[in-house]
Amino acid sequence: ILYLYSFGNGSEAKLIFGDGSANFGLFSNDTEFALYNYGTSSNSITVNRSTHAATFAGTVAAEDNIHLTDAGTVRAKLLLNASDRDNVELRAESLGSTMKFFTVGTEALELDASQNATFASNVNVQGNTIAEGYLQFYGILYARNNIALLNKAGNNWLSVATRDTSGSE
Repeated sequence: ILYLYSFGNGSEAKLIFGDGSANFGLFSNDTEFALYNYGTSSNSITVNRSTHAATFAGTVAAEDNIHLTDAGTVRAKLLLNASDRDNVELRAESLGSTMKFFTVGTEALELDASQNATFASNVNVQGNTIAEGYLQFYGILYARNNIALLNKAGNNWLSVATRDTSGSE
């Protein structure tokens, strides 16, 4: 057993590992615990004692999964797909949970527990949009071009409205 002890009076306890040129140190004081990298003259990991918040300098790598927990219960996961590890999954794991996506502190999208999506603003689609089922809207439907319906046989389109672009209004 090895103890790294600080007396709690502003002093700092240090334990240094290395070969004289590439050293690492464990530091502890009244407010934080840190892994110090002498090669970069900075802390690689700092843990705040009162908040338990960890600060990492540089890239944090996780093999397979990252779990977000609340009192030991997994609430969310970021993971590699088990059958195709090139695919990434972001999951809300709690019953009835939602997923919210923000940009600059403003909610842009919410996915509820039924997988319904609510967008805070416009949804712009490049290309075609296919609705399997029905398309429901509230308010005015604006069409900027022609409107066509599929015929009874399902093999041709019937023009219901054609936009007149000739002449002036």
